[in-house]
Amino acid sequence: MTWADPQTPESEHTITIRATNSAGYDEESWQLTIGDGETQTAGSITHDGITWTFDGDYQVGQFVTGDWWVIPPTPDGTVTVVAITKPHSTNGRDGSMLNPMGATGHGYDARLLWYDSSLDVSRSLPLIMSADQSLVSTISWEAGEDGCPSVVGDKPRPTVRRACVLTCLGTAPAADAFRPAYAGTDKRVFQASALRMDLFPNLTAPASTPSVASLEAYFERVWLDHGVNYYFNEYIHPSDNMPWYGQPMAGQVGEAAAALLLNIDSESKRQLLLKLCQLGIDNYGAAAAGACWPANGGHGSGRKFPILLAGLVLNDADMLNVSANSHSMSSWRFGEDEQTFYVTSGRHARRRNRRPQHDRTRVLLPSRRHRAERNRQHHPTSIEPLLRRLVLGARPHDHDHRRHRCWPVPRH
Repeated sequence: MTWADPQTPESEHTITIRATNSAGYDEESWQLTIGDGETQTAGSITHDGITWTFDGDYQVGQFVTGDWWVIPPTPDGTVTVVAITKPHSTNGRDGSMLNPMGATGHGYDARLLWYDSSLDVSRSLPLIMSADQSLVSTISWEAGEDGCPSVVGDKPRPTVRRACVLTCLGTAPAADAFRPAYAGTDKRVFQASALRMDLFPNLTAPASTPSVASLEAYFERVWLDHGVNYYFNEYIHPSDNMPWYGQPMAGQVGEAAAALLLNIDSESKRQLLLKLCQLGIDNYGAAAAGACWPANGGHGSGRKFPILLAGLVLNDADMLNVSANSHSMSSWRFGEDEQTFYVTSGRHARRRNRRPQHDRTRVLLPSRRHRAERNRQHHPTSIEPLLRRLVLGARPHDHDHRRHRCWPVPRH
């Protein structure tokens, strides 16, 4: 029995069987798809301390970045979740949401503004899931627990400790599939086999380069970030998963992006890229569902670059052209756009000791943007994604300054 290379999962192959004896031979060929060799069923899934229990056994598996999927018996069937881990007995803790949208309403923790108990699906089990749905489950913090963040008012900041995602699909995905975005209803499945690894240079790594393992750990868990208000976002950012503030988020993205440009081990580089691409897919899905990260100090930083990176290496026009949305739709807002502006090298620069004008939130009107230089005001981590984009051959900020929508607010 023979088949032609490559023998990769989920690809088509022609299998030929030949029978031979003294009289000669006979052969016949078939086409089939080589699977990943494993089909597993389970009555429950546990991931990072959160357990989803079903009403029976279903086919389950993991995406390339480790998150779990489950499929119903038939593509148009359903999966029934009968129990979800809730470590705290108090109502209004450890909430779960189905396909969360970018809005102020949420079902995670009743101590937060805009809590809506009807959005917490863990309070009305059993939950019937169908294809193309994402279940986001969380564990809350209680004041006094070991490792609990500082308490502001009556709640820790962040209030959410951990979050995990379970995705229901109609059919089993390819072995190298990324998890679809957790937010919204766009559940496109991208594959790691499409990654453009050839786009990255192999620059000499400096001695101070952090270990790739430490960079991967930044993105090991989902970054829950689908709000429209910085106050809401900083409280739902799970402290076990991600920083609560945009400045260190941008810093971690910048460090990882820098490592992708270095002559590190190719498999390590690929694993790190997988994590950053998943973040980009999630950020794009959240933005498409209505989330936004407007300028306000460092709160709105660090979300745009992962989207552009994922669009570039997965060759996805929607993500790569996200800037077209950011100046045509008021809901698509990025702090790195709104806090960036041009000044002339003359009048404005001389007035500020050759330093461009800037505020915490204000965006200068297009008529005051000129062509000499751009500056990002809040912190140096904003420069890192800019440099990564330049090395990768992308335009520095990927948006049209002539059409970019502005939201002027009072100076502080």
